[in-house]
Amino acid sequence: MVSGDGGELPGRRQHLFRGRRVKVRDLVDAGLLEAGSSLALDRPQTAGSPQIIVTETGLLQLPDGRLSATPSGAIKDLFGKSVDGWYAWRTVDDGQLLHTLRQQLLDQAKREVSDEATPDLAARQDEFLASVKDAAEAGSPRQVTVRELIGVWGARGRDFGVNEQVIADLSNRGMTTSPDFRAVTLEDAISIVLTTQAISEEVLVADADVATAVEASAQFNLPVSDDEASWDHGLTIGNLPSASKKVCSVAPDATFDEAITLMLIEDYSQLAVMSGPRDLKGAVSWKSIAKARNANSGAKLSRAIIKAEAVQYTADLIGMLPVIQNKEFVFVVGADRSVTGIVTLADVVEVYGQMASPFFLIGRIDQSLRRIVEAAFPVNAVISLCDPDGQRDLSRFDQLTMGDYQRVLENPDCWAELGWKLHRKEFCGRLNEIAKIRNNLMHFNNDPLPDDVVSMMQHFLDLLLEYGK
Repeated sequence: MVSGDGGELPGRRQHLFRGRRVKVRDLVDAGLLEAGSSLALDRPQTAGSPQIIVTETGLLQLPDGRLSATPSGAIKDLFGKSVDGWYAWRTVDDGQLLHTLRQQLLDQAKREVSDEATPDLAARQDEFLASVKDAAEAGSPRQVTVRELIGVWGARGRDFGVNEQVIADLSNRGMTTSPDFRAVTLEDAISIVLTTQAISEEVLVADADVATAVEASAQFNLPVSDDEASWDHGLTIGNLPSASKKVCSVAPDATFDEAITLMLIEDYSQLAVMSGPRDLKGAVSWKSIAKARNANSGAKLSRAIIKAEAVQYTADLIGMLPVIQNKEFVFVVGADRSVTGIVTLADVVEVYGQMASPFFLIGRIDQSLRRIVEAAFPVNAVISLCDPDGQRDLSRFDQLTMGDYQRVLENPDCWAELGWKLHRKEFCGRLNEIAKIRNNLMHFNNDPLPDDVVSMMQHFLDLLLEYGK
């Protein structure tokens, strides 16, 4: 949640498309793609093959007149399937793949700024991106932990801004992560692969009206979607640590003694029953074992096997809560379709407990700041600073936000009136950090706050309680 500041020059960031996806409009503006150009699917032409047209604004006009904002969106609109459109469309005139044009744009931008001094963080990112792409193209994708990956972008945790920067810089170079780095834990290992290497369960199936135009994606060798749409998930099943721990299992023909011994040794309440890493047959639990043996003392373990839910690691955690509550556990399936872990009710309680403490701390800090401001300043003075034009219709202290507290305490006259023997800029700098953390918490970002950040919040609260007496 707490990201670092790379100190990059804004103009350089924009010019190099660092942290921002290349758009079709960028290709048009750079003269690499002409408005009015026709694009066709990357396959031998057949009668009725759909073509799309590039507009002056960089939108893509479909045969029926609809407009798509992205190459992947055009595939989605036409066929209802997720495919990386940068690898799916070629120019009709000269057969240039859109990804090739995108790479030309990135290379051109690098040459134009080659004489500029490169900030350390930017240089590290460029070196990293080049090396992982070389590794992916050589067929030996680099493996890193999620923490190591986002660390290249100067971040300690994931939030919307960090995620977008990482995804943009990877996808601009035709890369992605497997599994999706946003949907697992910080300590999980991921592979940085070409989008053409990414695992996909989806097959591009054409609509009946254009059945002769498009075949299965495997025949096209088209990659999965580059996920140009914004990531709209909160916590996922895969964000829980237990979702990627080794699954303890027994074979379908195992004995009761084998299952019971494993459950006692590992202190588990249930075990997976599997005939292979991708073949989940069900589960056994203390309850199912007791039922089977009570019904027939000579029963085999197969009589104790119960149905087990298996969900994708990208499944939304909140959406799965009713299932977990009803079943008490679910198994998690990873990007390679193997069973990677199990999530129980206890795991859910633990992760929400970790999230609750920072929420309570922020709440207490907010209450303390409001009490301090209310005790020290008349409401009219606060309103004149926080709502001078009256657009917010402020009239009471309980309407104030964290930003309002900042505006009041950053004001030199207000600070002097408090009479605190503290350094105003240092205090307000820490308050600004707290406000950023608060914003991340309110957006339910995936990662728990680091221990030192939680301690920092507690120390700040202690300071407020001491000086706000």
